[in-house]
Amino acid sequence: MLESTCCNPAIGGILERVVAPVVQYINSGFSVIMKYKHVPCMAHNFAHSFVSGMNYVDGTYIVDELRRILRGLPDATLVIDVLHGQITPSSVPSALLTESVRRYQAWLPAHAQRHHVDSSRIHQLELCFAGTGRHFQCVVVVTDDRGRTHTIRLKEWWK
Repeated sequence: MLESTCCNPAIGGILERVVAPVVQYINSGFSVIMKYKHVPCMAHNFAHSFVSGMNYVDGTYIVDELRRILRGLPDATLVIDVLHGQITPSSVPSALLTESVRRYQAWLPAHAQRHHVDSSRIHQLELCFAGTGRHFQCVVVVTDDRGRTHTIRLKEWWK
């Protein structure tokens, strides 16, 4: 514990009860204090980044690749499980999309940390796409370690 050099016993008690556990938590290697209320924002921003013009592989924008893939699917739906790196349906032959998912999967811990979210406490993060042609919808489903599931619909700004 911290040694109290304060002459006021009340303040010394605060140091023992409040500051010491925080210092111990930070020194234990955890740099993120989990804020569950930030989970939906983190997932929303993650998905927006995924469908943005900043997500490209080998000069191809992933949003264009998603449109191409959705047009070729019978039910025009695609689900990306970010945590496990799986794309459903598994018959989607897109090395570009697979590489992008791999990159975003690797980036998730840093992104989550910026939102004060511990990515190890996220048990599900899926990007669900539906639609054909130029217009499609994206819904993000995120579940935390408490079992709380958030469903976030992105606005169709990429029309």
